[in-house]
Amino acid sequence: MKYPIKKTCIPILAFVLTGCQKYLDEKSDKSLSVGASVKDVQALLDYNALFNGNCAEGEASSDNYFLTDQKWSGLYEEDDRSLYIWGNDLFTNTNNSNGWSISYQQVYYANVAIEKLNTIDRSDNADGWNNAMGQALFSRGKALFTVACTWAKVFDSSTADNTPGIPLRVNSDFNTVSQRSSLEMTLKQILSDLSNSVFYLPKSPIHVMRPSREAAYAMLARIYLYMGDYAKANGYADSTLAFHRELLDFNVLDPNKNYPIAQFNKEVIYSETGYLTPIDESFAAIDTSFYGQFSAHDLRKDIFFRAYSEMDKRIVFKGSYDGSANKFCGLAIDEVYLIKAECQLKMGNAMNALLFLNELSSKRYGAGFLPYRSNDKDEISGFIQQERRKELVMRNLRWYDLKRLNREGYNIWLRRKLNGKEYVLPPNSPRYALPIPAYVLKQSGMEQNGY
Repeated sequence: MKYPIKKTCIPILAFVLTGCQKYLDEKSDKSLSVGASVKDVQALLDYNALFNGNCAEGEASSDNYFLTDQKWSGLYEEDDRSLYIWGNDLFTNTNNSNGWSISYQQVYYANVAIEKLNTIDRSDNADGWNNAMGQALFSRGKALFTVACTWAKVFDSSTADNTPGIPLRVNSDFNTVSQRSSLEMTLKQILSDLSNSVFYLPKSPIHVMRPSREAAYAMLARIYLYMGDYAKANGYADSTLAFHRELLDFNVLDPNKNYPIAQFNKEVIYSETGYLTPIDESFAAIDTSFYGQFSAHDLRKDIFFRAYSEMDKRIVFKGSYDGSANKFCGLAIDEVYLIKAECQLKMGNAMNALLFLNELSSKRYGAGFLPYRSNDKDEISGFIQQERRKELVMRNLRWYDLKRLNREGYNIWLRRKLNGKEYVLPPNSPRYALPIPAYVLKQSGMEQNGY
């Protein structure tokens, strides 16, 4: 699996890049040097090649795209081929360049930052200390949630206390052997980190490459939606929208551009990208039945997609909020609108659900847009899920949605066809929790997911 390091620091943070790399190049069992300052800790947290990346194994396992026989055979890494077909031999080699490793690197360096900050007198730079502490807590909670969504079963409140979760690394001591916590304890730790980050983070960051209070609220809304706690997800969506709610108007975007949506645009709350070879546009084609759901009046059809080339007519994705081929998987206000709409419906406020859905949709359809209207709860739910599916394509959220929707009885089957053979992933399959990498099991002796 290939995880290229993205070294595009924003100009306002570029001065810290050298310092950040210095810390990341130290031996893994060392913390920041004695006498390190808040500025040194902030330099570590500003290393966006690490902290603004996300694992994409879930996206690569989902149904947003397909690979032709030739493209699948052309994948160099065995893990990439196995990931695509939900294979039993996934992550069995010794290569640790995978999303598990990347996520726990984020956890480790967040722990280093937290431990160092706890030795520094905050009185000399209280604002800087608080900001750094909030960023570290946010980064740890976000990384742990990514691992939980990818390598653990879907959260179910009735069984979470007896369901294996993930290792909760809350210190930088490598001598502590990793063991899996229950899924209930896993989510409690994640929610604790993100809730605590709110008390330290500024309302607005100097740049969306850094977390903010708004980002923490949006992340909490996402997590509570995943857990099925719609009242809390709704509340955190409200808290997010209180900061800003301005949407991009797709009517004014140029669909002829290679990447019509600008990086760091006004919808972005927190910028993050994810990458894996199978979902790169040179390999992945958008699922044709999914592409067919975009009507001629849906502006996203031309803004999100294009033919790969004159010779290769595969439909590929170009609608990243990163303004490039990199897949944006951060936090943006459009997702919050959809969370709000879904929660309002679940809480019995169908008309409010339609208001939020139509406010978003009015910016995504061309002239003559007809607002969604219905008095039927199931029909409105269908509208919301259809728009969520289309709006958040290739945002590293589909795996998360498949798990939670199947928990609620949506009965979504995934199918792949390769070389005349069909591969199937049934709803609620144990394979929705990916195999923990073999090298992790060897080092820790922890329990593998059962299949």
